Amino acid sequence: MKLPLDVQYILNKFNEKGYEAFLVGGCVRDFLLNKIPYDYDITTNALPEDIINLFDKTIPTGIKHGTITVIVDNNSFEVTTYRTDGTYLNNRNPEEVTFVSNIKEDLSRRDFTINAFAYSPYLGFKDYFNGKLDLDNNIIRCVGNADERFKEDALRMLRAIRFSCQLNFSIHPDTLNAIKTNYKLIKNLSVERIRDEFTKIILSSKGTNGINILRSLNISNLFIPEINELKDLDTYDFYDDTKDSYAIIDVLPSKLHIRLAGLFYKIYHFDSLENICRIALKKLKYDNKTINNTCILLREINTIPNYPNKKSLKKLIKKVSKELIFDLLELKKAYLIVMNEYSSEYIDIIKDNVEEILYSNEPIYLKDLSVNGEILVKELGVKPGKEIGVLLNFLLENVLENPELNTKQNLINLSKQYIKYK
Repeated sequence: MKLPLDVQYILNKFNEKGYEAFLVGGCVRDFLLNKIPYDYDITTNALPEDIINLFDKTIPTGIKHGTITVIVDNNSFEVTTYRTDGTYLNNRNPEEVTFVSNIKEDLSRRDFTINAFAYSPYLGFKDYFNGKLDLDNNIIRCVGNADERFKEDALRMLRAIRFSCQLNFSIHPDTLNAIKTNYKLIKNLSVERIRDEFTKIILSSKGTNGINILRSLNISNLFIPEINELKDLDTYDFYDDTKDSYAIIDVLPSKLHIRLAGLFYKIYHFDSLENICRIALKKLKYDNKTINNTCILLREINTIPNYPNKKSLKKLIKKVSKELIFDLLELKKAYLIVMNEYSSEYIDIIKDNVEEILYSNEPIYLKDLSVNGEILVKELGVKPGKEIGVLLNFLLENVLENPELNTKQNLINLSKQYIKYK
C-alpha cells in the first residue's frame, strides 16, 4: 500500500517511539477498491498527551474523545487513541469514551464492516469482522448487532444508504431490517447532519437508488416529505412506478442544484413547484445560492423554445444567467433522455448556439448597451424617471435582434425615433 510521505512520517514516528498506529476506515477501504483516498484517519495506542508531545504542530480538536489533529507540511490528519464508546446521547454522540490498548476493541465500535479495517506497514492488515468478504460481495453490513449500532448513532442509517449509493452495494437484510425498525430515531439528528448525508446521497453515482430507499423505508417523510408526491402522469408519460421517476438524477451532472432540480421536477402541483422547493430546501438549511439556483432551473425548464432564434436564446440567457444556462440545458436533456419519448438532439444544437453567442460576447443585459440612463438624459434632454427605463428596454430589444446597433450613436438615433413616434 503506497502511502503519501506525510502519512508515512506520522506512522514512522509512532513506530520509532514504540507505539502502534494504524490507518483506519475509509482510506483502507478505498485502497482495497483501488481508489485514491480523500483523507487518512489514524488510530493509535498512544494517549492524547503522548500524541501532542510526539509532534511539533498539533490541535486538540476532540481531545475529550481522544482525537488530536496532527499537522505535517500544512496537511491535517486526525489521530485518535484506541477507544470504546460509552452511553450515546440523543442517538448521536457518546457521553464518554474509554481509552483501550487493543486495536480490535477500537474497531468493534465502527459502523460497518467495510469501514472496520486497519492497516499498518509494520503490523499489517487487520480485518476482524470479515469486511473484506463484504467488500468483495458488495455488501453494507453493520459491525456486530445492527440494532445496537443504529440506536447508538442514528446517522449510521443514512450513512448505510449513502455508502450503498456511492459504492453501488446492497444493504445486508439484517442491516436493512434494523433501519426499518429504528428509522424514526433520525428525527433526533440535527437538520445539518441530515442535509449533509442527503446531499451525498443525491450526488452519488446511484442517487436514484438512494431516493427510492429513502421513500420505501418512509425515511424521506422525516425531513423531505415533498419527494413522495410525484407529478401526475400525463398521457405522454409512461412511468408506472416511482423508481423510473427518479432515474433522471443519475443522468444529471453531479452538481447539487441540478440534481435537486431534477428531484423536484417530478413533484405534483407544477404551478407552485418553485415555492414547494424553496420551502423544502430552507427547512433543510441549504444555502441561499443553492436554493435560488435550484428554483431558477425549475422555473425556466419549460421555457426553452423548441426552435429558437438568436434573440430568443439571448432572452433565455438573460432570464437564467450565463452561469446557469448550460445547467438548464443539461436538466432538460436528461429529462428527455429518461422520458425516451422525444429526441434530445435539439438541446445539443441549442448548446452550440449559446456557446457561439457567449463566445462572440453579444449584448444580453442592459449593462451591455453602449448607452445608459445618464447618457440618454444628457443627449436627449429628457428628465430621469420611469420612461428612461422603458427606453433602455426598448433599445435592448432591438440590440438583441441586431447586435450591430449597439453603438452610442445608433442607440441615440433609435431613441430619438422612439420618442418621436411613441
